[in-house]
Amino acid sequence: MRDARQGWFSQLLRSSYLAPLTLAVIAVLVVGIVVQLLASAGALPDAHSAHSRIVITGPGRVGEGQIQAYALGAVVAPGVYALPGGARVHDLVTAAGGATADADLTRVSLAGALADGGTIYVARIGEALPLMLGGCVEKAAET
Repeated sequence: MRDARQGWFSQLLRSSYLAPLTLAVIAVLVVGIVVQLLASAGALPDAHSAHSRIVITGPGRVGEGQIQAYALGAVVAPGVYALPGGARVHDLVTAAGGATADADLTRVSLAGALADGGTIYVARIGEALPLMLGGCVEKAAET
């Protein structure tokens, strides 16, 4: 049996498939290493942020004394949340899983009162607000 294994290995070493197979394995390893280095350097987009999931709670109806509000932007789980009447923006952000690490909370009135059907957008640091949420188009500097 030992002779059969040595014969198989000897045939593989002399095979015309050895060089292409070796190059293919090396190419796969190099691509894997490059992708890993780019991902660890933050050069590749995060798969979770590319496809942010929207959470919709409840059947769309609110109980007595409840409101529904929509959390968007730099929150962990954007979506529509049912909250007690009198809830504040910070309650909505908490219900949405909290703010993400890149959230610019200085641009959100966390103590502001929520209204039924309201939308709160938590901007990211350095992000311009979308036009539909009160952002503006800045004129290019004249030269």
